[in-house]
Amino acid sequence: MITLSMFQEHLDSTEPLPPLSNRSVNGQERYLLKMLATLPTLTQEQQTEHLESLLTVLRESNMDEQQRLKLMATVIDASDRLIAAFRQHYIYETGALSQDQMSYIAQMQSLHYLIIMVYDKVIRRETQLSEASLNQSSGKGWQRFFWC
Repeated sequence: MITLSMFQEHLDSTEPLPPLSNRSVNGQERYLLKMLATLPTLTQEQQTEHLESLLTVLRESNMDEQQRLKLMATVIDASDRLIAAFRQHYIYETGALSQDQMSYIAQMQSLHYLIIMVYDKVIRRETQLSEASLNQSSGKGWQRFFWC
């Protein structure tokens, strides 16, 4: 489970991302889709654990960003259903929330944090690639003028 401090630590980190590899991740994609297909047969707590592991794999794997976003769309659908189910445990509560209800909220927050962390990696990678291509193209542009 991801806590607020872990989430903030991730967002504050400035470590460079490893370069993308050209290796195929089709097996990994099939595995993730297979895990998503089995979610409805599990309890809510097991679904949360599976979704957290899926999101962690998506965040840490070295894959093409388009493929990552495609997989994220299916993970988001599954997490939205689970979050709606968790919400039913406390939405009509008029008093203080019980310990069980607070644990549901913590699980929902953890899922949201992980989703944001995956999207943060996509944004950081695209920014890094954009800056690299800008630096590369601007360097060649000046060389053109001086090395003629």
